[in-house]
Amino acid sequence: MGEFSLLRDFLKIKTKRFPVTTAYLTKNIVGRGKMSYMTELKKLIRYKQNKSYYRELSEEERNFVSQDFERILKFANEDFPINGKLTSVCFSSVGENLWEVVNFDVPFMTEVEVQPFVYIKPLAKLYSHYRNYGLVLVDKAKAKIFERRLGSNIEHFQVRSNQVESIKYGGYKGRDERSVERNIHNIILGHYKEVSKKVSELDSKLNFNWIILGGHRDVLNEFKKYLKDDILCKVLGEMIIGPEVPTDDAFKKVESMEDIIKAEYEKRLIQKVRELSTENYAVEGIQAVIISSRKRAVKTLLFAEDFIQKGHYCKDCGLIDTGDATKCPDCGNNLMITNDVTENLIHSVLENGGNIEVIEKEKDKIPGIAAILYFPIV
Repeated sequence: MGEFSLLRDFLKIKTKRFPVTTAYLTKNIVGRGKMSYMTELKKLIRYKQNKSYYRELSEEERNFVSQDFERILKFANEDFPINGKLTSVCFSSVGENLWEVVNFDVPFMTEVEVQPFVYIKPLAKLYSHYRNYGLVLVDKAKAKIFERRLGSNIEHFQVRSNQVESIKYGGYKGRDERSVERNIHNIILGHYKEVSKKVSELDSKLNFNWIILGGHRDVLNEFKKYLKDDILCKVLGEMIIGPEVPTDDAFKKVESMEDIIKAEYEKRLIQKVRELSTENYAVEGIQAVIISSRKRAVKTLLFAEDFIQKGHYCKDCGLIDTGDATKCPDCGNNLMITNDVTENLIHSVLENGGNIEVIEKEKDKIPGIAAILYFPIV
């Protein structure tokens, strides 16, 4: 993915005057042929040409967007998929000389969207569905630390041996034996401390959503004593498996736990919203979130994966409105119609340094959309 390794990175794709056409193209995984796929894509494009946003464009803008459509159809027919990847996301604006393609190994629903900025709500869902987490496998002599990001396993740290196995007893009984045992014990504790330190360093760099520990029960009980509190609170799963196990086998075992862990992670997020709302550091509901976003107060935006809210927005000053206004009350320009103001909120929050969390497993537990705030909105 290159420079687009984080959701916020997609905000770098900007245009000054002309709209951006965004297309999510997923390789056939259900037996449909290319002709069937191209027919579906053409129908989707014709549908977009009948939408109010496209009809409200100037003749020059429509001409460039039509060229975007042709470019995307050509790409889908001739060049897609790239390097065997499952999905390509295309960002096109002929009027701005923009053409960017980002590839993923995970599927998307085929979508085409035209708007003044790149369409990234599906990417927000992706980054939440495949939240990055750490897997720490440890025993008394070895350790491995992995990152799981967007379906890929990345090894960041490995200890092959901490020299425990090379220590020989120098005496039969008494002080020599006790001295060797102390040395072994100290080496093991030093090993745990080293691994614990590395977990903290990686978490500071990668910001794991959660951490899973693997090892024998007695090892994990001892090892956890050396983990910092901020790391311990991220540990949402433990399993009896050591660092000697092949990586693929370890993650297969992790996959059996993922649904439970995701649900627990989302429960904690929602509980945090409820607790912070008593101090006005969190809000729930679309109007409260829009007001908070306008005041640049949203630290984390949370919404159910199927949440949609029609409304209007001002492409000049960014105002978001769910009422019937046609003119922007701030700058007086015409408001644009949108089928989902969530997209606008995502951009606003990311540009202000905030984070996005799409609730999938516990979506019935929130009123569609909520936010954790940097500061109270009274």
